[in-house]
Amino acid sequence: MPDSQHVPSRPGIVRRTARQAWRNLLNVYYTNTTVWRYLKSGALVWFGLMLWAFSNLLLSYRPDLTVMYYTMAYGFVLILWGPLTHFVVVPLVIRLRRSGATGVTGTIARHGSKINLAVFFALVILLGAMPFGPMVLDFQPSSTDGTQSVAPPELECSKTDELVTCSISHEEGYDRVVVSDADGEITTVDEPPYEFEIDAAGHDQFVVELVDEDGEMVDRRVKRIGSIPSESESG
Repeated sequence: MPDSQHVPSRPGIVRRTARQAWRNLLNVYYTNTTVWRYLKSGALVWFGLMLWAFSNLLLSYRPDLTVMYYTMAYGFVLILWGPLTHFVVVPLVIRLRRSGATGVTGTIARHGSKINLAVFFALVILLGAMPFGPMVLDFQPSSTDGTQSVAPPELECSKTDELVTCSISHEEGYDRVVVSDADGEITTVDEPPYEFEIDAAGHDQFVVELVDEDGEMVDRRVKRIGSIPSESESG
């Protein structure tokens, strides 16, 4: 009978657990039955939608959290890329591997999944750095207390090249307009029709606050540069 019993070290347990988890993940990734294709695609679409909506919502209240543009892009791309991966890419890679393809086709067979992930993350980084209109949702937080007697004004913006021009739909219920971004106030407009301009190249988004005669904010809007249609797009 041995004098001592071997006790696995903690780093060894961690490595084996991580290795087994990675193998399980690969097994799920490459499982290619019809049921699993729908399950994986549905789960990724759901996760992408939740992440996309949550990122937009959080950015509406915390416009300074610009890192959320990347989680927004991750969720947005995942909605399309999840089904594409499990209905097209994975079956194609498996078929090429079984065929014993050589040359360029063989390279795609061996590294198809890595290429697919590389393209996916490249798109996420690109869209996170340059969010465009359909990806960006405007959740318009308002600070009103429900006592307004007139309809809330609408913020209307258009973009020409790198110049954003905005105006407020009507002039009732407030005294001035304060425009700011994460670094502070950009401009204050005291006179109707409360139009202002912003350099699109210098901002990801901006905040418009409507302030009454007593200095109280009566409404607040967050506008993303990426959600503003350009004159060329709107025709």
